[in-house]
Amino acid sequence: MLGAVLALAFVMNMLGRGATEAFAVFLLPVETALGASRSQVTGVYSLFMLVMGLAGPIAGGVFDRLGARASYCFGLLLLGASLYLAGSATAIWHYALTVGLASGLGMSMLGMVTANALLSRWYQSRLGTAIGAVYAATGFGVLLMAPIAQVLISEFGWRDAYRLMGAVLVGLALVTALLPLSRMSRGSTDWQRKRAASEAATGGGWNVLRALKTKPFWALLVVYFLTSLASFAVSPQAVAAMVEAGITPLAAASAFGLTGMLSLVGNASIAPLVDRFGQRLMITLSYLGTVIGILCLAALPSHPSLLLVYGWALLFGINQGTRGPIISTLTATIYAGGGVGRIYGTIALGMGFGAAFGSWLSGYLHDITGDYLASFVMAAGAAALGMATFWTVPLLSDARKENALREGRAKGEAS
Repeated sequence: MLGAVLALAFVMNMLGRGATEAFAVFLLPVETALGASRSQVTGVYSLFMLVMGLAGPIAGGVFDRLGARASYCFGLLLLGASLYLAGSATAIWHYALTVGLASGLGMSMLGMVTANALLSRWYQSRLGTAIGAVYAATGFGVLLMAPIAQVLISEFGWRDAYRLMGAVLVGLALVTALLPLSRMSRGSTDWQRKRAASEAATGGGWNVLRALKTKPFWALLVVYFLTSLASFAVSPQAVAAMVEAGITPLAAASAFGLTGMLSLVGNASIAPLVDRFGQRLMITLSYLGTVIGILCLAALPSHPSLLLVYGWALLFGINQGTRGPIISTLTATIYAGGGVGRIYGTIALGMGFGAAFGSWLSGYLHDITGDYLASFVMAAGAAALGMATFWTVPLLSDARKENALREGRAKGEAS
């Protein structure tokens, strides 16, 4: 059952993020067809990320109450329908309603809020590795979908490309409904015992109100905000930035797809690397790689070369999302037991707000300056602040030790 649960969470995250992160490939043709400004189109992506973040507590509540069947089937249906309808958009507000609002709601059900809650019910000692593997699905999805989307756009146009992608997702919802999702949602017997211990230690178990009173909750939320701001000020703009710097659209889409492959490697390896070399060292290296990668892309207009393109793809890609598994694992560790879905969903508000603000501000700065230099410098600064937060909040690095002590006290009191 462990392998099936991991595979399910991986595939759902891969499908959802692969389809939605293909936005970067659609940006220029949609901008031209709808007669919209860059900030208007990127504002749709900002809306998507904002809605996905705001819907995090809802997605967590749906899973905690109704299980994986409701979360994943509803998510696939809503995301598929929204992409299909996006193919008929004739105004920017049509595009905002479909790719922004509806897709954000659908993706919130398919993404890491549901995955984190599901995996925490089955994985105990290897939770970080499992969460890292599912985070890697984002990279795999980008690697798979970015070139496919570009080929579909070239062959059929952006409208039919969206319709085809949407129809496939709706069909997959019907297949998913046939899986043994009720059994997966119940969790392992070890998790059920751990939930009982958590309820004894906290006087009823962790919930959002109790978590709000703890310092790690706010530290994790701030880290998520800053990290997402940095990442999403760059990622949805990357293909357009490379094309405007003189790189061919196919080469730009391929480099963007490469970041997905490298993200897969980075996310899958971050947990064992943290166990071997320590969390602070790996966090520092991860953020430094992100900053240098962003600066490579910022330098591209004045020094156009494939060296800078693939320097960005390597450094930004392999570190993209590596903070996510750490945040997810810390959340599941600190607030072990019932309510992980809602608590992580609430922390994910930081991701939603950061991604929405970063992607919108990046497009706005491009419109008023004519290039992405200010946007990408801002992104690098946000990444540096995210790193500083990890360094200045020692509670984050001590989470596993504190949780073990808490469980030990609970067992002692029980005996």
